[in-house]
Amino acid sequence: MINLLKYDWKRNANLIMGSAAALIIFQVAISFFGVTRNWPSALPLTFMFMGYCFAALMLIIFSFKTFSHNLKSYGRRLLPVASWKTIASPLLLQFVLSAGLSGLVLLHIWLFKWLSPSASLDALVPPTLKTGVLFFILIFWMVLFLMLLLYFSITVGNLFNKKLMPWVAIAVFVLLQFVISYAEKFLFNDDLFGAVDSELSSSSMSIFMSSTGDISVGNWGVMAFEIVIGAILVNIMLYLLNKKLDA
Repeated sequence: MINLLKYDWKRNANLIMGSAAALIIFQVAISFFGVTRNWPSALPLTFMFMGYCFAALMLIIFSFKTFSHNLKSYGRRLLPVASWKTIASPLLLQFVLSAGLSGLVLLHIWLFKWLSPSASLDALVPPTLKTGVLFFILIFWMVLFLMLLLYFSITVGNLFNKKLMPWVAIAVFVLLQFVISYAEKFLFNDDLFGAVDSELSSSSMSIFMSSTGDISVGNWGVMAFEIVIGAILVNIMLYLLNKKLDA
């Protein structure tokens, strides 16, 4: 697994490091001008989180492009490794990079609060430690499940020729999203974040899991349902990798 991670990292290191440098320069510039020009606190915060959201989106794109490349790479397929590692390697790299991005976000928020105290930043802190941990678990699973859907769609798409591949992958992804969302609404009358309420005002923004600051039990039922779906998708991918794509 370590060798696969090194392979994926070395092939994309320049792009990742360049993107990280651009993100840091952008965030430093926004913070600097926000403090020195006395911008309203909401303005630099908006740009700050837009930058980090864009970086998170780029990480997702990077991850599924890496997975797609590995499926089509003749040299990678010759490596004597188990098929599950082909799925796990880009996922693990994705979460290592996501952990680094999360650390950067937390450091930036701390520095911003130190340089320019704001009630808006204080309101972003979860009401309790338990709520923060549970919210982190839900976010982690949401990203993981999204990546499994993308990987599965790409795997199915690679069963077809190059012209049809992207269209089949997109169609499979959209269909899966629709069917799973419909099933969650039908079975649980809810989705994974159905209990999250947002309260937005001109002075602050508060995010709560519910009126009591807890995540509803219904969400965990949805999460359990998605774990079962995720396990099924992984097993189908392993079958396709072993029996179809390597044939």
